[in-house]
Amino acid sequence: RLSSERTYDPDAYEMYLKGIYHTGYLTPESFDQAEEYFISAMAIDSTIIEVYSGLATLWASRRQMGYSTPQFARDTIATFFMLADQIGPENAALYRAKAMECTWGTYEWGKAEVYWLKALELNPHNALTRIFYAHYLMIMNRWDEAWEQARYAQDIEPESPWVVSFTGIMYAFSGKVLTAAKYVEKLKKIQPNHPLINEVYLQKEITFKNYDAAIGYLKKILIRTQLEDINQFIDMTYAENDFNTTIDKVSEYLIQKREDQYVLPRLIHANYKLTGNDEKQMEWLEVIYKEKAPSFPYFAVRGVWALQDNPRYVAMMKESGLWE
Repeated sequence: RLSSERTYDPDAYEMYLKGIYHTGYLTPESFDQAEEYFISAMAIDSTIIEVYSGLATLWASRRQMGYSTPQFARDTIATFFMLADQIGPENAALYRAKAMECTWGTYEWGKAEVYWLKALELNPHNALTRIFYAHYLMIMNRWDEAWEQARYAQDIEPESPWVVSFTGIMYAFSGKVLTAAKYVEKLKKIQPNHPLINEVYLQKEITFKNYDAAIGYLKKILIRTQLEDINQFIDMTYAENDFNTTIDKVSEYLIQKREDQYVLPRLIHANYKLTGNDEKQMEWLEVIYKEKAPSFPYFAVRGVWALQDNPRYVAMMKESGLWE
């Protein structure tokens, strides 16, 4: 339902809904399609606040997947917030987008919760708000509340790619791997190219030491870097080295490429996690934190990451305000 008091053109609002839905696929193509829907909505009615919140969500998602630098996304999102605020009135979708930005963009945890609750007050029946808030609560290690929000989201919109993928992530973070796998299979039916699928299958193939298959999924993940020769480099390196050595060399390659083109630091951190290089993991977690990359808050979820007792890790969590 609409979250503000005014009535919008139904065709424009339908374009907005399609934009939000396609954003949830988290691929470059789906992001471009979503942007087209949002622009189409604005062409019909440029005063729809939801569209500006949708564009903010789109750029937050591009940042999450590595298709935008954190700073460029923050600046772009701030512009959409400014335009929406000029229109008014209070709007649930806008509060949700601001809550997302405080959670994954600017690291303002207290302000984020104020916005989450305001969004739910204005529209308690929105699945996106519920599932995004569930992740915020998970990050804050408030698991009982997080599961309650996830259940609400599933009741409202069980087939949403947002709800399915975010719920699967919650099961994975809580150690319920088999249940998480069921959500991945469900997600595969909704969107076969969803990036979460590749990350889960990569871990699965490594667990069973199917390294040739793992390399295939690694290539699908790293295509997100938009480096033209990444697949060729992986193939040539793997032809001459074992799996772990290949991963280390790919990490070095990504670090070198970062000098000229943005590469999501989480991808480099994830590679060093695969090979068990604790020092490099810490080094790249510090890069993630310094850049205010959107993956950092998830490292606050207790019991998930092996290095959580490391003094440098603890210091980052406390400095950021995620841990007391």
